[in-house]
Amino acid sequence: NQRLLAARSRRKQPGTDDKVLAAWNGLMLAGLAETGRVLGESRYLDAAKLAAEALIERLVRSDGSLLRTFRGHQAKVPAFLEDYAHLVHGLLALRRATREPRWLELARQLTDAAISLFSAENGGYYDTLAGQDDLLVRTRSCHDGAMPSGNSQMVHNLLDLAAATGDSGYADRAIVDLRAASSEMTAHPMAMLHMHHALLGALEMSAMRETPVSSQPSRRQAVQLRQQSVRWTATKDAGDLSITLEIGREYHLTAHDATDAGQTPLSLVVEPADQWRLDVQYPASLTKRYPLGDQPQQVHEGEIQLSAHLTRLRDDAAAPRVTLTYQTCTDQSCLLPRTVELPLE
Repeated sequence: NQRLLAARSRRKQPGTDDKVLAAWNGLMLAGLAETGRVLGESRYLDAAKLAAEALIERLVRSDGSLLRTFRGHQAKVPAFLEDYAHLVHGLLALRRATREPRWLELARQLTDAAISLFSAENGGYYDTLAGQDDLLVRTRSCHDGAMPSGNSQMVHNLLDLAAATGDSGYADRAIVDLRAASSEMTAHPMAMLHMHHALLGALEMSAMRETPVSSQPSRRQAVQLRQQSVRWTATKDAGDLSITLEIGREYHLTAHDATDAGQTPLSLVVEPADQWRLDVQYPASLTKRYPLGDQPQQVHEGEIQLSAHLTRLRDDAAAPRVTLTYQTCTDQSCLLPRTVELPLE
């Protein structure tokens, strides 16, 4: 093997494709940010932030539009829909991981630009800019390939922006885009899995609208979340957290002590787990039988309260991130599990 490598090394080596594409790097940003967030690894987040800074500096024009590629010191080619969509996806993941507002603002700016540049008359988006004289047809692709389609990723981004900003206009636009794609989704479901995933997210958002402040829940809401501010000790080495969940009359939550592997139990966790400890007191669960279940299930109904004590384990501990995960069900079916980050003062 060594001799073969030595002989091959004497040959002229193939060229390296060293151009940087906005869409591909957007996917990489999302992967690095999510990995760093889940594992608590700062090196992944640092790499994601460094890459994001480089992309913004080189590819975002002064008018807010985006270029597709750069190599060396030259950036060129007006971006396609997929470049906007996947770069925004990466920026939103980076915002979730770092909680830095600048990534959210950049994601909003690029999304607004994409809507302006690519939107079709009755919903959905064209893949390319208007007036490109090198194309005979301006396509609108919703089918996934090696990468998710730009149309489906746009819908995901709009739903994420609606959740992050509270701007219902983004959710309304997502519904318009889903309706525009509905006939294709029906005809070719397996070719549009990312769009179907977005549809599930839209349905979940419609059924489950939480606010982190006390208010009266409407009948359409499955869960209403209320949280007290964290009460820290003087040294900020510990704090107490109190959460109230008001569960709609026709709904129940999978309990914290549920054993059904097909459902997600109620859980309150802290990250980084090696730097903070969270001692949680969950409410007592109820044992219920439902028409579609073979075995009794442990659930929570009505209004429930959780309390927790947060303790610092290391002097150099990073800021804690507390998340609540739950799955809401009716007697007949369950919505997707949902994870909500709780604001800590």
